[in-house]
Amino acid sequence: MNLPSAHLESLRKSLGNEFDQFAQAYNETPPVSIRINKGKWQGETPSDHVPWSEDGYYLKERPSFTHDPKFHAGWYYVQEASSQFLSHIAKTVFPKDHSLKVLDLCAAPGGKSTLLASELNEEDLLVSNEVIRTRAHILAENSSKWGKPNVVVTNNDPEQFQKLKGFFDVIVVDAPCSGEGLFRRDPELTGEWSEENVNLCSARQRRIVLDIWDSLKEGGILVYSTCTFNAQENEENLEWLASQIGFESVKLEVPKGWNIVESDFGFAQSDNNRSGNKVSGYRFYPHKVKGEGFFVSVLRKTDESEQTGGKEKVLFTPAPSKERNEVSLWLKNPEQFDFIRRGDHVLALPKIHVESVHRLSRLLNCVQYGIPVADAQKGLKPLHELSQSIQLNTSAFHVTELSKDEALKFLAKEDFKVNDSHKGIALMMHDGATLGWMNLLGNRANNLYPKEWRIRRL
Repeated sequence: MNLPSAHLESLRKSLGNEFDQFAQAYNETPPVSIRINKGKWQGETPSDHVPWSEDGYYLKERPSFTHDPKFHAGWYYVQEASSQFLSHIAKTVFPKDHSLKVLDLCAAPGGKSTLLASELNEEDLLVSNEVIRTRAHILAENSSKWGKPNVVVTNNDPEQFQKLKGFFDVIVVDAPCSGEGLFRRDPELTGEWSEENVNLCSARQRRIVLDIWDSLKEGGILVYSTCTFNAQENEENLEWLASQIGFESVKLEVPKGWNIVESDFGFAQSDNNRSGNKVSGYRFYPHKVKGEGFFVSVLRKTDESEQTGGKEKVLFTPAPSKERNEVSLWLKNPEQFDFIRRGDHVLALPKIHVESVHRLSRLLNCVQYGIPVADAQKGLKPLHELSQSIQLNTSAFHVTELSKDEALKFLAKEDFKVNDSHKGIALMMHDGATLGWMNLLGNRANNLYPKEWRIRRL
């Protein structure tokens, strides 16, 4: 085990007699797992199921995902199995009696956001945030591929959400951490580990939760997770937070057969936590579960929470009726959407979320919301995000079926001859997967796949 000595010492202390089992598992090949998109997946699923994730499956070996067109079309997401435990939390803990506003605060590249998008109903609204601008665009790409219209992608620091007091029913904080739980899968991360970095991560995690706390309504749920083993970033952080904010622990129902380790720890009494009650955390170890290292705890807010906002005038610019009438044919359920203009683009916003999305767009830096449907600069040209949406009405377009080799060349924006006499915009498909648009011009074709999304190497 080529691990930093201080980290090894901490593991030996916390694992005790189980350390040798951990060491053996650490030197085994990490499992490969995916989570399917039920809105797109067709045909049979793999046979080895992730026990705590309804849509999660293990693969026998790691294929070349880059060379699978269905991966690029959002049929599935490659997600580490332990982190898919959020699916179990969503099913058993999230409120079911009203529509939800959910924030995934540290969301890039999009694993937990696409999971949440699958778990939420159409009446719910998901805000997926990433503080780093370049990563926010990767998040928007993966969100678009997943195809759900009730998602807003934002690029903001956590403290900026303080303008939305009491807005969210659920906040997921998958906090940036020292990454100890991923060392087996990505050994290069060990070179970035140090006790000083653990201290920095712990302080940053505390700031993030405090910054976001006011935007969670009273009685709301906060899911705190890391992919690290040390108590400083996990239990000790929660102990410290209990002296600053008011919450109660939510105990989860976890079957013994899952081999997830429950970590109960008591809080000292404080002004915020007068009972000194126990709080439950849940630890995933690779010698116990078929997955990587992970920690999660679920908190319910007991602080009284001010709520700001309410009814406000929506100032989105409606799309002209001619544009609206044309692009409405491109969606399966156009009656569920309002069509607006954002610059040169026509967007489709779910009617039930227009007011909330308007408020978010006014207070935050929104990268993407709704379905980007058309570019209206010169006529109406369908945007790539529409081709990925589960709302796409494929019957409204000419479809060109591509072989796998052609599909990969399309995704790499390489030249290839399209065997189709159609002239004009055509939807490229491969074995049921929608890939994007080409403009067929007879003896040549313009590939409209986004340059920044293309496969770099075939």
